[in-house]
Amino acid sequence: MKNVNAINFNRITNDGFIGFHNNVATAAASINLKDVRSQLDAYKATIGKFSDYTTSVAEAAAKKGASEQDSKRTVAFRNFRGTVKVLTGSLDQQRSALAKEIWEYVKGYGNAGSVDQKSLTGIIESVIANVQAVISKEEYAGALAGSELELAFNALKEVQGAFAEANQTRAEERRIREETTSKNLRNDCISAFRQLINFAQYNAATKGDESCMAFIDKVNVFIANSRSLYKARAKARAKAREGATPEPRDAAALALPVNAAAGVAEGRINAA
Repeated sequence: MKNVNAINFNRITNDGFIGFHNNVATAAASINLKDVRSQLDAYKATIGKFSDYTTSVAEAAAKKGASEQDSKRTVAFRNFRGTVKVLTGSLDQQRSALAKEIWEYVKGYGNAGSVDQKSLTGIIESVIANVQAVISKEEYAGALAGSELELAFNALKEVQGAFAEANQTRAEERRIREETTSKNLRNDCISAFRQLINFAQYNAATKGDESCMAFIDKVNVFIANSRSLYKARAKARAKAREGATPEPRDAAALALPVNAAAGVAEGRINAA
């Protein structure tokens, strides 16, 4: 009987995974049995959900972040910049000189709220580093202590630190949530794939349906292509790592034995 070969879906990238299943769904449309329609529709639906999800995640990743802390640091940066500008006119010559030197680093950022989070992070981190270098100069010893500038600078450093921490936490939570959802949607695709394969193998074995036999042949070609790609990637990674241990070899093709009396195909495809 015709069997579908083994494939390790965990070793296929998201794009490759979607492409593989789209190819299988397209090939399944050539099966000349009306009973395949409902299974094929369900299969296509699961592929579509996974594809839509991966697209939405990619688009949302650039937009999400620790928005509350981001708003606070925008305010803190504007306050710091405004304080520096005011102190450039201070009657205290030492503080005025300090503020004027710092002003050179912040005067170009008049509308910090108009930039994205990543860009604002770069701006603030650069400003903090430059200001830290300026205030550490010997000629400004004591000029910062107790001033409005010190309060504004400390507030800016504090909120930037809070943003970095919140952003890291949010990113980790999102990563875990997205991995779980992605895994579940992948498993839905694999489950629908297995049902379709069971259907094709059963009808090929018990009814000698030629369209199912042709479909199985096409699927095995898709599997061979996918396996060659992920094996090539594994070899490339192994070459890039000194002393890397080879990745486990795929199992041989796993047959799905047919129980003709029950009218169902039993067994599984290696998709672990």
